[in-house]
Amino acid sequence: MNNSKKYLAFYVSIMITCLVLLFAQVISMDAQCCKSGGHGSHGGGGHEHNKAKDEVKSELIREGQIDLKAIDVNEDGKVFQDQMDWNVISDSKGTCPICNMELKEVTLADAKNNLIKNGFEVK
Repeated sequence: MNNSKKYLAFYVSIMITCLVLLFAQVISMDAQCCKSGGHGSHGGGGHEHNKAKDEVKSELIREGQIDLKAIDVNEDGKVFQDQMDWNVISDSKGTCPICNMELKEVTLADAKNNLIKNGFEVK
């Protein structure tokens, strides 16, 4: 085999390896999402879960006009907000009761922007 055929075979084998790894990662992410309780607001991954959003009850799920300053009990200017279910907000670390994702610490301004962009009313 000449050098150009060797390089072609090498690149083809690398591309196949990358595709296999990418496929494995996608499968792993889908399985992790299922294990954590559902796909919430990101499309369902082609299947449904029994746990409906309306069935979950938690004080972290904010409804109506959301008062971020009242949620920020320790007055540090930050809250913890879910990045899929934007109205799930706490003043301490935790997980979303809907999708079981870890809440992300954000500033009050960022939390407000996230809520407004996603159709929630903020005080």
